[in-house]
Amino acid sequence: MFKTQGFLSDQVSDLTDEINRQYPGLWSLSCEVNEFANQLQYSLSIHTGVPSELMGAPLYLRVLTNYQALLLLCKRGMLDQAYVTLRVLVEALFYLAAISREREFAVQYVKHEEHQRLSVLSKLRRYKESQDATDPEIEAAANKIKEIENTIIEENIKKFSYENVAHRAGLHNWYDTVYAHTSSYVHTSARSLESYVVLKEGSNEMRELKNEPVIDRIHLPLSAGIDAMLLAVSSVCSIFGMDEPPAVIGFRGKCQSLVSSHG
Repeated sequence: MFKTQGFLSDQVSDLTDEINRQYPGLWSLSCEVNEFANQLQYSLSIHTGVPSELMGAPLYLRVLTNYQALLLLCKRGMLDQAYVTLRVLVEALFYLAAISREREFAVQYVKHEEHQRLSVLSKLRRYKESQDATDPEIEAAANKIKEIENTIIEENIKKFSYENVAHRAGLHNWYDTVYAHTSSYVHTSARSLESYVVLKEGSNEMRELKNEPVIDRIHLPLSAGIDAMLLAVSSVCSIFGMDEPPAVIGFRGKCQSLVSSHG
């Protein structure tokens, strides 16, 4: 069945029993954290006109849904794809945590979109010029680009990187570790292809290709995802003026204990 449907096969629809066998307690914890984090979203009461709440709530949901996607990928043994999702999760966490530390950053975050719009329109204009230099949409795009450039200058809208946001979030250590490590899974480097190849013993010669569920090392993105989700809970509670739930400390301690026991 796997040879015809790959990871969509019913054979790999649920590998939680195997995860539980290799990493006792970790899968159960990940599900507990999910249930807790999922219920928390219904406690958020957003006040119109408060940018930190208007941005913080959807950012929290983005972290949450990516965390749930991470669990779905882990239970199918899709290790590389789990790392890709973890990277996206952490990016949203950086913004959420930054807003929790600097409420005014929410407004900067919204305005920063002008830089993204500028990039997209510049690429669109370049594409139109390559297809038909007389296309009237080229001039329209050029005018819009000029308008956005003026807005950026007039409002002094700074362009920031993920590293800068991570620093403002107090999570630069995550940028240097988890974020950096997952980069090789997001971008198709030569090294990122190693997981699909089996070498002959004692040599660099390829023996066969490998494309199958992986449970070994699945605890790494799983535990990192748990930690990230708990940081998101703490951040959103701060934004909404809520006390951090005592359960967060318990979950965090249990996760650290389980990770230590798995080496």
